[in-house]
Amino acid sequence: MRLSSTNTQTTARQKFPDTPRLISALSVQYARGAYYANAQAKYTGKRFSTLVNDEEVPGYTTVDLNAGYGFGSFAFMKNVILRANISNVFNKQYLASNAGSGSLFTTNATGTGAQSPNYYAGAPRFSSVSVSAEF
Repeated sequence: MRLSSTNTQTTARQKFPDTPRLISALSVQYARGAYYANAQAKYTGKRFSTLVNDEEVPGYTTVDLNAGYGFGSFAFMKNVILRANISNVFNKQYLASNAGSGSLFTTNATGTGAQSPNYYAGAPRFSSVSVSAEF
């Protein structure tokens, strides 16, 4: 790929940016009567940030937990459920999908328009509790 009259970069046979080679997930669920629980883990492998693959973002694993209890029906409300969720249980710090960096050719580009890739910090641990019902 020609970036300028003096700067060319090889993009042939490179991996596409922000596309991990490995992604895997595992989910386990338990339900008995009114109770249920779910645990899931997700691995996202390393990925490159530029078209010439000169900057790499490391892989990461996150774990989420969910649990709930179904109370049944009360007066005009049906199927009342209390839920608790924890995302990123171990508060893993990681870089999320880069912010449009896939359009960058290389981190060592020179001249007009040269810039480094941008990243987002991955979401930290988050907890929530909710109640739902049908009317």
